[in-house]
Formats: sequence, structure tokens, C-alpha cells
Amino acid sequence: MKNPIFVFFLLQILTHFPSIFAVVYDAVNAAQETPGGHRFDAEIGIAYTKSIMKTINYFIWDILQYSESNRKNVPVVKLFIHSSTAQKP
Repeated sequence: MKNPIFVFFLLQILTHFPSIFAVVYDAVNAAQETPGGHRFDAEIGIAYTKSIMKTINYFIWDILQYSESNRKNVPVVKLFIHSSTAQKP
């Protein structure tokens, strides 16, 4: 029988392996009090934004034919919704 300490160590590594390479998608609406922020919440929302970010990421990897080895390891991708103070022309 194999060494039980080695088997335990191997099981610990395998249970954490998917989380090591997982990307966390986060979105923040910092413009909730503006008309655009209300519209974002009503029509798109944070939950849909997070799910579509993952889909977009995989689409880009597929189009550019990136393999796991040549992707940059980015643990968190964040999207911020802010109000703009730019004047209309």
C-alpha cells in the first residue's frame, strides 16, 4: 500500500486544483443614483454582467486560439460602472 501521508497530500492538492486556476468575475455599479445606473440595474444587472463576462472571455480565448499555457494568469476581472461628467456637444 502506498504511503497514506502522500495520498492525503495528493488529495489535498487535487481538491484545490480547480480553484487555483479559476478566474473570479466581479462587477460594481458605482452609478446607482444616476439615470444610467438605474437603467443598468433594470435592463442588465450585475448577475447577467458577471455571467456574460465569462462567456466573452472564453469567446476571446477561442477566437485568438489561446491555450491554457499561453494565457496570462489573472485571478480577478473587475468591471466598474461609473457616471460620466462629460458635457454633451
